[in-house]
Amino acid sequence: MAEVRNYLNRYWTIASTGISGFNADVTARYPSTEVTGDEQQMFTGLWNGSTWTGYDAAIAASDSLKMTGITNFGDLTGGEFGIYANITAIPEGYYDEVTGTLRLQDTAKVYLANITTPYAFIDSAFVVIDDTTFSGRGVFTKAAAGTYYLVFKGRNFIETWSKTSGEVFAKGSTVNYNFTTAATQATGSNMILKGTKWCVYSGDVNQDNFIDFSDLTLIDNDSYNFASGYLTTDVNGDLFVDFSDLTLVDNNSYNFIGGITPSTKRVAKPTVKPAQVIKSVE
Repeated sequence: MAEVRNYLNRYWTIASTGISGFNADVTARYPSTEVTGDEQQMFTGLWNGSTWTGYDAAIAASDSLKMTGITNFGDLTGGEFGIYANITAIPEGYYDEVTGTLRLQDTAKVYLANITTPYAFIDSAFVVIDDTTFSGRGVFTKAAAGTYYLVFKGRNFIETWSKTSGEVFAKGSTVNYNFTTAATQATGSNMILKGTKWCVYSGDVNQDNFIDFSDLTLIDNDSYNFASGYLTTDVNGDLFVDFSDLTLVDNNSYNFIGGITPSTKRVAKPTVKPAQVIKSVE
């Protein structure tokens, strides 16, 4: 997470007594000498004891913070609040349909990408995908408020983009995005259904955005050497590299699975039939 450089050296504790169901507008003024950094990069934030809620940008002309239509109070201050995203996604290989959980809790990377060509990556965050909720939280501190694609990347699965048109992000607010509910949650519906969950394709071991013979070769080598542990070639997350990993990647390679972005259609690279690799371990 990037260093916070723009913030207010003051806060107000606002509380209510004997009332409920209220709706209030709050304005707080401060001396400009209490600003660190660029006042125009500050936003109003309210801390309720466990989470931040972001509101309007600071009003530099009047050295003030403003919140409109609030229904709960807490500690009010100004700061360089980030963009937040709760991502729910399942790597195909890790998912155990019997237990309804992941075999491995893993770290992935999520990018915010522009919705116009050339669809450049603007910001990134690491997320830890929980093995039971399939969710992780990312914090983006560089991107401005706007509309972005979410791009989900991991160490051995296909880069997967969120649905066409993107998601709207605001400073201090949280976007909840769930890839698992429908194929159309991904650009090009580029996912696979396992049980009732849509999953991102596993098997891109070398991260070239294709699942093919080159990935199978890496898995085949580690399988031959009885490799184990936290390895990219362990596609199903059981911490062993063996025939089960080869079988999964073999299927995706046979179906010419590759990445789909807003600017391109999937184009599979020429590949040797996967069965040639599998025979080497039989």
